[in-house]
Amino acid sequence: MTTPAQPDGTAELDALRDEFAEALAAERADAARRLDEQRREFAEALAAEQDAAARADAAAGERERALQARVDDAEQALLRARDERGRIATELDEMRTQLAEVAADRVGADEAAARERSRADDLRRRARDELAAVADGEQALATALAAAEQARAELATRLQAAERGLTTDDTPA
Repeated sequence: MTTPAQPDGTAELDALRDEFAEALAAERADAARRLDEQRREFAEALAAEQDAAARADAAAGERERALQARVDDAEQALLRARDERGRIATELDEMRTQLAEVAADRVGADEAAARERSRADDLRRRARDELAAVADGEQALATALAAAEQARAELATRLQAAERGLTTDDTPA
């Protein structure tokens, strides 16, 4: 008398292994996509920050140089034409006010650049956190796969023991 073939759990284990592999691949692909997106956002933010800072610095520098040149001209004109002193002094005060505005604009540009740097730092921190979460997920999947492998090995051992037991019982006395 023969016994029907007993499932050895290999198909279920293969299906489970495939499922874990697909989940791991999907998680890795998703993490890579998120990381690429964060890298892109970081690069865009950094480029925007650098562009804005460069434009603000260039504009402020140009205005500062232009205003400083005007201040210099006004001071020399004051020495040459004392009779126009009142008008030139007023113009000089206006130019100093403009220089103060330029300095205030520059401070504002520096503050904006600091905010952009802070945002970039936040993006870097989030990317590190996501990478750590992916690593934790991979570790959990590897642990589950190892447990499934161990269960399969135990099932195969039991099945062999059961088959040996059935073979012994089938022999005529």
